Order: sequence, then structure tokens, then C-alpha cells
Amino acid sequence: AREEVKVEDCRSMDSAISDEDAQLLDIVVGADVFPYIGDLRPCFAAVARHLRPGSGIFAFSLEELPGADDITSEVEAYKLMPTGRYAHRSQSLSALAAEQNLEVMSQRPAVLRYDGGLPVYGCIWVLKRPT
Repeated sequence: AREEVKVEDCRSMDSAISDEDAQLLDIVVGADVFPYIGDLRPCFAAVARHLRPGSGIFAFSLEELPGADDITSEVEAYKLMPTGRYAHRSQSLSALAAEQNLEVMSQRPAVLRYDGGLPVYGCIWVLKRPT
């Protein structure tokens, strides 16, 4: 049976992941949020603490750091781009997910938006908290 999600059931990300709130969440969505946050470690840690074990899903979009996967030396996990938005390195995101005991279920390239008529490329990620 499908459950209906109503707007009043949804909570903003900042209140949903506060440490005072012990409620376990089934899903956390960050659509077009992470391009405005550089260091994602605190956010991933908070989300991981509050996702329901075995079924909790964390879905988000982000702009990828161009050419980042071709770099073999240690480089930054994210970079502030000339657009004023952050791009993140996918290898660093995979490592961060593993560090927080989150499984990468899906990582797909996508056009996230258009800026000045030009596509802004990035990725849609879906992570799960295992049992």
C-alpha cells in the first residue's frame, strides 16, 4: 500500500536533522541545496544519524567538480566555482557516504538546471542507511 505524503508532513532539512530531534526519518531530500554548501561532512553526519536503519533514503542533487574523477593526486573535495556555487568531487562524496555508513544506491548524471540558457550538469545521488 502506498502512503500519501502531505505538505504538512514535510519538514525543512535544518529542523529535521537537529540533534534535539530523536525522530528517525524515512527520507531526506536535498534538491538544489548542496551547490550552496561547501563542506558536506556535517550535513551527511546529521542525516546519517537520523535516517531509519534498513530503509532510510537520502536523495540529493549536486554539481560535480569538472574532471575530478580523472585526478589521481589528492585534491579538494569541493571547490567554489565562478558561478558562486560549489561543485563537489564524486570520489569524495562516495568516500563521505562510506564514512557515514551510507550505501550508494544510485548516482546518475543529470542536467540540474539551465543558467543563462546553458545546461548546468551535475548528478542525482540516492543513498541508503543499511541495517
